[in-house]
Amino acid sequence: MHTSGWVWHREADEVQVREDNARLRVVLGHCPTGVAVLDENGSLIGYNEQFKSLFSTPPPLGEPIVRFFAEGPRAMLAEVVALAGTTQRAGAIISMQATAGEEHAIEFLVGTLPGEGTRSTGVVMAANDRTARIRATSRALLKFGGDSSDSYATARAGASTVFVSFDV
Repeated sequence: MHTSGWVWHREADEVQVREDNARLRVVLGHCPTGVAVLDENGSLIGYNEQFKSLFSTPPPLGEPIVRFFAEGPRAMLAEVVALAGTTQRAGAIISMQATAGEEHAIEFLVGTLPGEGTRSTGVVMAANDRTARIRATSRALLKFGGDSSDSYATARAGASTVFVSFDV
């Protein structure tokens, strides 16, 4: 059975739907990837602990999240949010620096959420901290010569920002 993009192994009655929703909340709460959901206006309506940990000050629920993003990433996120509530789907990969104690290189996968029919209902964000991978790449580059600032800059240069949009 397919319900809202999730494949279930059984037909669900109301009790099973409540149990499955509770199970999904636990899964998202313990997911090693940061996950957040925005409404059609870009306001944060929910996130898990991993997402919260990426910020030095937790983003407040009910407020637009774009203010936590630097200018370039903010514009890319705004493009995806602008298409929420429409029949057009959009997605982006947004890389940026975040500070939660120390600086981190974060990659956000952002996409509109399909709703009933062809209209989207909001935006989902999945966030991965790339800092450890970048540092490992930097150490590997150092092994083959070069100074640490060049190696770190080269490793960070692999960050990408991509935007995709299509009609349904």
